[in-house]
Amino acid sequence: MNAALLLPLVKQAQAHGKRFLVLPNHFIPVDEALRWKASYEEKLVIACNYLEQYRSDPKQYGVALGLIRIRSIVRSAAHDFCTYLRDLCILTQPADWPPLPKELKAYPEVQEYWSAGFEDTRAQFYSDPD
Repeated sequence: MNAALLLPLVKQAQAHGKRFLVLPNHFIPVDEALRWKASYEEKLVIACNYLEQYRSDPKQYGVALGLIRIRSIVRSAAHDFCTYLRDLCILTQPADWPPLPKELKAYPEVQEYWSAGFEDTRAQFYSDPD
């Protein structure tokens, strides 16, 4: 089941006070999934605002510090997006993922940061702890 079909079900489960959405092969922790979704969306808005400020006046934060701040926020948003996909139990099924956030298309300079943050998180989820 893809993210577009899952999200309304998760929201409906939350509205009914359910902690988990139980599906035939797995369950979704409702509050956790929605928290990660809101977190990545909020971080992307913040990063885009910083990027707009940076574009208009790079010296406001300092050139290097401005880019470091943007990179950090975007990588953190990518981590949260990856965790959201894990909570939906679709991280291993890219065809079921929601579309990439529109901010990534509007600001191509953040795509590299996003990809790095996403891949780092995905690697952590699947790495052998030993």
